[in-house]
Amino acid sequence: MKAIICPQCGGLISKITEQQAIVQCDYCGAKVMIPREIAPPNDKPNNTEAKPKLINQFGYPIDQYVPFDKTNTSNNSIAPIVTAIFLIFGIGFIIFLAFASNSKSRPGITPSKPTSYKTPNKTSTTAPTPKKDYEVLLEFGGKGTSAGLFDRPSEIAVDNDGNIYIADDTLRVQHFDEAGKFVNLWNVSGNKNETIDKLAADADGNVYVLIGGEIVVYAGKTGEQKHVLSDKHYIYDFVLRDDGGMMLATENNGRDEIVQTNKGRKIVRRFVEIHSRAAETQIPPQAVRLAVGGKGDIFAVYALGDVYGTFNYNEEDLMTFHFTANGKFVNKFAAGLKPGAILIDNQNRIYLLNDNMQNDAKIIVFSNTGSEIKRIGFDRFESIETMTLDKQNNLFVIGGEKIRKLKAIEF
Repeated sequence: MKAIICPQCGGLISKITEQQAIVQCDYCGAKVMIPREIAPPNDKPNNTEAKPKLINQFGYPIDQYVPFDKTNTSNNSIAPIVTAIFLIFGIGFIIFLAFASNSKSRPGITPSKPTSYKTPNKTSTTAPTPKKDYEVLLEFGGKGTSAGLFDRPSEIAVDNDGNIYIADDTLRVQHFDEAGKFVNLWNVSGNKNETIDKLAADADGNVYVLIGGEIVVYAGKTGEQKHVLSDKHYIYDFVLRDDGGMMLATENNGRDEIVQTNKGRKIVRRFVEIHSRAAETQIPPQAVRLAVGGKGDIFAVYALGDVYGTFNYNEEDLMTFHFTANGKFVNKFAAGLKPGAILIDNQNRIYLLNDNMQNDAKIIVFSNTGSEIKRIGFDRFESIETMTLDKQNNLFVIGGEKIRKLKAIEF
């Protein structure tokens, strides 16, 4: 016998005996009928007339039965299914063509477009700009080191004629007229680690510059240095009195001290630790900031931002302390603030610069008895470096590299 190829899997079937008419594939298990040309001889008599047989696509007679193996699917079982699928698709395609042809013969109908939804028009209203607590009369400056520009400006003074003096971190003092126009500048002697800590201007055209614990006096118009004022102790702050004298905040053996001079710059009085005793705690001398009223009353604050190193404090320490001209404690007020500077106008109202960055009320005004009477709000995170007043109570502030003159506040 010859070997045959399994029509199911293509495997070679070689173990065929002469007596077999059907063999099973060793690879896929399909039962395969042996073709007539290699089948064993027919045992029927020779005179039996052979009937013609119809042959299927696999070469087998149609009237021969090939058993179906339940565990294997032959091509014979798939063929009817495939034929049925093609038949179904064919019928469906014919129906589709008929429907399409029928639809074309009808008059065309233009489908209406769905109405698009439109949001009702709202009356456009612009939110009103919040009214500021101040009116800007003048603004000038900008960042830079050339004339008229500033590199971190920190101190400001205004004289009785409206001349404006600005100090920055380059140890320059720049002079502007009352319209903000640059006039001249001069450099202050000092090393690179020093800063200008305070500026003031008197009625005689002198400009006072606090640097390195001493006060250097210049002629405002020319920038010429006139003389130096010093104390035996380091000076941290000063203020000019209405009588021409001065009030100094100094340090005396580690204790806070307030020193009063007359117009001739002679020391007439020393107040040692009056601030610390009133606060019932040790106030760092470098943090004391002063203001003096028209009757000579003294107001002192603990400017926390000017403290070097670490100090313990509580909220009451940061209040404003009021003393008489003789140094007697009167009262304290302005709780909950972080004062950075203090001023008194010509009506004896007290202006406090609030260094609390989370509060947009940067300047709070109090009566001379300590009652709050006005809050001046700025942008919440705008930093106001310092402030001063002119003789008309117009308020000057430094914010960033800009100088602003604000109209006198109405109360």
